[in-house]
Amino acid sequence: MAEHTQPTVDMIERLLSHPDIAVHVSGLSRLRVAVNPEAGAVSGHGRAGGTELVITGPVDAETAELAFHFSRVIPRDDGGLRVDFSYPPADLSGTARIDASGLLVAVDANDG
Repeated sequence: MAEHTQPTVDMIERLLSHPDIAVHVSGLSRLRVAVNPEAGAVSGHGRAGGTELVITGPVDAETAELAFHFSRVIPRDDGGLRVDFSYPPADLSGTARIDASGLLVAVDANDG
């Protein structure tokens, strides 16, 4: 089994496709995903449902208000990751667990 130390585009796509999160981003044609430098150096383009994902590092303050954020990524002893995330436009925040194979195994999302 592979060990992950930072998120990948595939992991980000899976997280944003999770029903607890997808409900907040569905209907958007494009969403910026800002990954804190301490969370990992991932960038690229992906898709979650009908939403195009533009994955970057830090963003300016104006863009940050509308972006989905990966604020912290913590490697776990089992080779997986714990990811802290937030999405300010929906007052959404939470934590996700990703196993060593890169699969999303749990999402704890809090809105409001």
